[in-house]
Amino acid sequence: MHLRPYRNQDADAIAAIKARCDLVDPLALFYRRSSTNPDPDPQQKGDEKRWRTHVKSTRRSLCLEILMPGTVCWVLVLDDEDVEAENNRQNQKHGSSATTNNNETVVGFTIWSRHGSSDMARRWQGHGEKLTTRVKAFVSHLNLSIRYPFDSSIDRHRMAQFVNRLKSGPCPEPSEKERWELEAMYIHPLYQRRGFGGRALQWGVERALQERVRIWVWSTDAGKPLYLKNGFDEVGKVDFGDIIHHSEAVTVSVMVWGM
Repeated sequence: MHLRPYRNQDADAIAAIKARCDLVDPLALFYRRSSTNPDPDPQQKGDEKRWRTHVKSTRRSLCLEILMPGTVCWVLVLDDEDVEAENNRQNQKHGSSATTNNNETVVGFTIWSRHGSSDMARRWQGHGEKLTTRVKAFVSHLNLSIRYPFDSSIDRHRMAQFVNRLKSGPCPEPSEKERWELEAMYIHPLYQRRGFGGRALQWGVERALQERVRIWVWSTDAGKPLYLKNGFDEVGKVDFGDIIHHSEAVTVSVMVWGM
């Protein structure tokens, strides 16, 4: 497996991966309306439509996020020698990996954002501030804004509850302007628990070491062990138990690397 920079043709692949991960995330299921089957039977028109709507909605939000100044997206791709072994594994399971137009097997992605006003931060933010990128971001934001009120895959009231609750939790102090934030990390469910997540984190950890800044991430309960294993400390929690009814407590852990 190797990391490479995001390309525009990866949009469908990463949207499908995140949508699949949403199906087992109590937080995403709180505000998302989707088919519970990521590989719906074409005969089941309702399920197929809900799934397509979910993926398209996810694609729009990811495409906008990636265009923001200071944002860096890395895609995890299987090496040629890995593909045959992974295909054998997949034949024994349901579902499939996402692929790009180049027939690469994409198994996950990370989205990082660099905050601050130092020369180093401005270097990372430079691409997003180019006129061409700003125009693309404007068009993407306009498209998202127009479609959002009609997006049947999102419960807008619950989404507002989720966002407001998340904002109530711990956050970087105003003095900590220089930092990296891990905005998203998703590994295709068929490829989880194989060390891919740790390798995906490595890029950000190396950047933070070089730049002598910390990394902040807001982690689900499922992701917390990975961050603890890779040197992150928990600095707080956001509890969703009173608004999300689930068999287990639902929380978001605020994690920081470089304490």
